[in-house]
Amino acid sequence: MNRPAQFTPPFAAPGFTAAEYLHMVATGAFGDQRVEPVEGSPVKMTPSFLAHGEATAMIAARVYPFYEATARIATDLMVAVSPTTIRAADLAVVSRTAARDRPVDAADILLLVEIAAFTLAEDLGAKLIDYAAIGVPDYWVVDLDADVVHVMSDPREGRYARRRIVRFGEPVTLPGTDQTIVIA
Repeated sequence: MNRPAQFTPPFAAPGFTAAEYLHMVATGAFGDQRVEPVEGSPVKMTPSFLAHGEATAMIAARVYPFYEATARIATDLMVAVSPTTIRAADLAVVSRTAARDRPVDAADILLLVEIAAFTLAEDLGAKLIDYAAIGVPDYWVVDLDADVVHVMSDPREGRYARRRIVRFGEPVTLPGTDQTIVIA
């Protein structure tokens, strides 16, 4: 009986493609370790605590009623960034026509949300740049330590032209609607 090999990234020379990564995931090469390929190198993802999971579930529940007829809501999904990068996103509102069996393309994303407990620098740094570069129209970073939501929209040339901070308890407008939700 073959068992998946257990690796501790980095376990191989950088340079594999997103397609090779997906093949490795399908064959169990990473075992129970969660990694995302960034520029051809495996990057180990930080495990989540209860606060992260609660925030993801709460936002999904609040967003769902406003998109259930027109879009799909997904948590813990892969987003295609480049031939060598796939990002793991916490929550997304995607078009009803988005493929279910591969990483989501930016063209199918209406809203992408990252929950930051330990990942604020990455979520407002490299991930923000990646998501803006591929044209994710609306990107939120929920900062659990500061009790704020960083709301970004209007991606242009690798950055978001519009950025604002919404405090927990204040309404934030859902993209493509005139509806608001409150994150608390």
